[in-house]
Amino acid sequence: MKFRLFVLFIALLPQLHAQGDRFDAYNFNQKYLEHLVKTGVDDVRKKHDCDVLVNDSILYVASDHHARYMNRKKRLTHTEVDSVSTRTPQLRAEYFGAKNYSVGENVLYVPFNSEVESKKGKKFDTHTYQGIAAAMVDSWVNSPGHFKNMITPDYQITGLSVSIDIESGRIYACQKFAKVAHQFRFEENKDFFNYSDYVPPPVVSSFEGIPNQLIENHKYPYKLKHNKLEKCQPCEALEAEKPHITLRVERNRFILKVENSAYVQQLIRDRTDGFAVEIVSFDDYMCGNPAYYTKPSRRNGQLRLNGFTLEPLYRKDLFKGYKKRKKKKDVSFLPYIFRKDSTSFFRRFGQYKADRYSSEYFEISLGKVPKNVNYWNHNLVYIQNKQICDIDYFTSFCGELYSDYQESEFIPLKSERAYVFFPKEKIANFTVPFEQGQVEFTDEDIQPLLASFGELKYNIDSIEIHAYASVEGDSIINQRLQRLRAENITRLIQSRQENTIKLSVLTSTDWYGFTTNASKSAKWKFLANKTSKEIQQYLQSHDTKELESLLAPTRRGDVRLYATIPLDQKNYPFLIRNENQRLLDAFKYEKRPEKRDSLLRYIEALYEFSHYLVKNDSLSPDELAKYTIPTLAESSPKLTQQHLLYGYEFEDAFKQHNDRWKRYHASDMDKFYKQNRQSNEMLPAFLYQYVRLQVDDYKRQPPFEQDQVQQLLDLMQKLQSSYQVDSVFRKNIDRLNFDLNVMLLNEVFTLNKDLMGSGHDASKSIAQLFAYYTKYNQLTDSVAIALTKCAVKYGDINSAVGMLEPHAKTDETIAYFMHLSWNHPSDAQWARYYDYLIELNQTMNPDTWCNMFMGDCHIPFQAFDHEKLREVFCQSCMDKNKVILELTGRGAN
Repeated sequence: MKFRLFVLFIALLPQLHAQGDRFDAYNFNQKYLEHLVKTGVDDVRKKHDCDVLVNDSILYVASDHHARYMNRKKRLTHTEVDSVSTRTPQLRAEYFGAKNYSVGENVLYVPFNSEVESKKGKKFDTHTYQGIAAAMVDSWVNSPGHFKNMITPDYQITGLSVSIDIESGRIYACQKFAKVAHQFRFEENKDFFNYSDYVPPPVVSSFEGIPNQLIENHKYPYKLKHNKLEKCQPCEALEAEKPHITLRVERNRFILKVENSAYVQQLIRDRTDGFAVEIVSFDDYMCGNPAYYTKPSRRNGQLRLNGFTLEPLYRKDLFKGYKKRKKKKDVSFLPYIFRKDSTSFFRRFGQYKADRYSSEYFEISLGKVPKNVNYWNHNLVYIQNKQICDIDYFTSFCGELYSDYQESEFIPLKSERAYVFFPKEKIANFTVPFEQGQVEFTDEDIQPLLASFGELKYNIDSIEIHAYASVEGDSIINQRLQRLRAENITRLIQSRQENTIKLSVLTSTDWYGFTTNASKSAKWKFLANKTSKEIQQYLQSHDTKELESLLAPTRRGDVRLYATIPLDQKNYPFLIRNENQRLLDAFKYEKRPEKRDSLLRYIEALYEFSHYLVKNDSLSPDELAKYTIPTLAESSPKLTQQHLLYGYEFEDAFKQHNDRWKRYHASDMDKFYKQNRQSNEMLPAFLYQYVRLQVDDYKRQPPFEQDQVQQLLDLMQKLQSSYQVDSVFRKNIDRLNFDLNVMLLNEVFTLNKDLMGSGHDASKSIAQLFAYYTKYNQLTDSVAIALTKCAVKYGDINSAVGMLEPHAKTDETIAYFMHLSWNHPSDAQWARYYDYLIELNQTMNPDTWCNMFMGDCHIPFQAFDHEKLREVFCQSCMDKNKVILELTGRGAN
C-alpha cells in the first residue's frame, strides 16, 4: 500500500508542478528544489537498505548558512576559514544548537539553465527543477566521499539547503547528515519543510507482531551460518563439562583463557570449529530505540547474534593456544590414523596435531578491540562447522587487593624461678679516726662502712677492731679507752641488724705511726730516732699540743667486718654478677668436656633465673643485658637462643649494654637457624621469632617467589605441638599465617600478569583469611566485603558470592552482590534473579538501584535482554544512571 502511495505521489508530482517546473531564476522556488534533492538522496539510500532521512531544522539552518557562505565566496568548501565558531561542519551544527550530533556534510554547485554532463557521460537538462535536482544527486553519487555520506546507515536526520548565484549561473547546495546519540524519534517542522509528507512511524514498545524465527539464508560476515544447528550437537553435549572460561581485554586485545585445555580439544574437532568475539553495542538497548524489538537479533529470535563478530579463529589457528604442552607417549601417528571409531578417516589428520599433546591450559588472542564502537559489551561465540552454536556472556568485575596485616606479638621464653647460689661473703675494711678522749660515735663516723656495701642488703657476722692509742697517754688507761671505743662502734653497727655480731678487739699504742709521722717533719724529725722511753720523757716535759699533728693520726680504729650477702631482691645484681663471673672463670680454665657442659648448664640456669627476675620486676633489664656468656661458638644451642630472644624482648637495654647483640643479633639469628634447622634443639619461641622476623622483613622488602613464603609456612608446621597446647602460641601463629597469606595475595600472586592464573592459590589464601576472622569472631560486614573484593580481584566469583551473601544488607553491598551474581537472562534458571532485581527497584535507593547497571564493576547492559527489567530501568533511570547521562551529554563535565 505504501509503495502505491509513493508511486502515486511521484506520478502526481509533475502534474502538481507542471506549470512551475520550468526553472526561473528570478522566481526561484528554493523550498521546492531542496525537497526534490532530498527525496532524490532518500531514493539512493533506499536502494542501499538505508532508512530515509528526517528533515531537521537545526541542520537545515546550518546548511543554509554554509550554502550562502559558498555563494558569497564563489567556491566550494567545507571550511569557513574566517569564523572560529562555524569553521567546520560539526562546529556549524553545534553553533546553531545541535547537541550530541555526529555530523557529515556534502556540498556542490550546479549550473542552471544549461546542459550538464556527468563524469560518466550522463546528460542533464538544468532548465527544470527536476533536472537540477537529478544532476545534484548524480554528482554526489559519483563522488566516493559524498556517496559514502549518502548511504551511511547510521545517519538519521538531514538538512539540505541551496543558494542561487544569478550572476554566475550557479546553484550552491549543502546537505548535512547527522546521527543523534540515543535519539530515535524525530518530528519535522512543517514551516521549514512544507513539501515533506513525513509522518513519524508508530511507536514500537514490545515484541508483539515482530516475527520470531530465524531469517533464512541470512548472510553473516565471515560466512557464518545458522541454518544447520544440528551440527552444534558436540557443543551442546559438552555444556555440562564446561570449565572456568574468561574472555578479558588486555593491551587492547581479547584474550580467551580456558582452564581445562582438554575441553577445547573436544570442542574443536573439525577444521571449521572455533571461536569468535561478538561485540554488542548499547545503541540497540537504549531506552526508546525501536531497534531493541525490530532489529534482527537473538532478542527477537531472527538471528543468532545481537551484534557483530570479529574474524573467527578456527582449529588450525587455535592450536597455538595450548599452553605448556607435553607430547603424549601413548599417541603415535599410524595407530591414531587407522584406529576404528566414528571419526572419518580424513578428519583424523587434523585432529592428530592437537591430540598428540597434553597441555595445562588454553589461552589465545581472539583479535583486537575494534575502533569507533560506542559503549559495548563482548561475548564469546562458539562455532561448529561454521554454525553459530552458543554464546558465553561476560562482565567485568572490580576487585581490590587485601592488605590488612595482623600485628603478631613477641612470645618470650618461659623461665624458672629457682637458682641455688653458693654462699657469698663480703669483707669490708675501713678506719674510724678518734678524737682525743672520744668514746661515743655517730652514723657519720661509720659512713665508710655503709658506703662499702652500697645498695646491698647484708648481715654482719663478726667485727675485728684494731684500736690504736696515741703515745702520750698511760698505756693501761689507753687500753681501757680503746676497748670502750671498739665496743661502742660495734654497738652502733649492731643497732642496724638483729643477728648478734661477734666482736674481736685488739688494742695497741701506735709507736710506729708516730715515728713515721715524725720522720716526715723537719721540725720533729729528731724524734724519729729516739726510743719509746725517750719519746715519753720528751712528751712529759713538753706541751703535747705542739705535737698534735703527729699524735692525731695515730688515734684510730682499723675495722674489718665479715658480712654474709643474703638472697634478697636488692642483692640480685651483685649475686648474679659475681656468680656469672665465677662460672665464666671456671668455664675458661676447664678442659674436660663433661665439666664444661655442666658449667654451661649452670650458665643457662643463671641466665634463665635472671630473666625470670626481670619478668617479675625484681631485676633491671640492664642487668640481664650485661650478663656475659661464652662466645657463640662455645655456647650451647639453648644459651645462644636465650641470648637472642632476651635481646629482642628487652631491646632497648641490650642495645645500650650488649654490644654483641646490638651489632650482630640479626646475622647471629640467621646463622644459628641455618646451622641447626635440622636439629631438635631449636626452642619453639626461637623458631616462632625467626618466622616473625622474616615476615616483618618481607613486609619491608616483599618476596618475589611463592617458595619463599611457602618455606615459612612449612617452618611453622614445626610449631604444631606448641600450637595445640598454648593459646598464646596458637593466636600468634595464626596471625603469622594470616600475614603470609596477605603477602601472597599482595606481593607474590600479583607478579603474575594474569591474576586469574593465580586464582586457585589465591582462593586458598583468601579462605584462610576468612577462617581466621571467623575463628576469632572478627568477621564484620566491612571485613567480609573487603575479602569479597579480594576474591573478585583474583577471579574467584563463586567464593566471593558465598562470602558476601550473609553480609549483603546495605543498598551498596546488595548492589555489589547482585553484580557478582549476574548471569544472562537466556539461562532460564536465573528467572528468580531478575524478578528480585525488579523487586529491588521498589526498596533500594533509586540512585543506587539505577547505577547497579552499566559501566565498569556493574551489571552489564545485556541484562536488558530481559524485557521487563529494561522497561523498569527506562522508567526509573534515564535521569539517574551515570552512564546514560554521560552518553546523552548530561553528565558532569
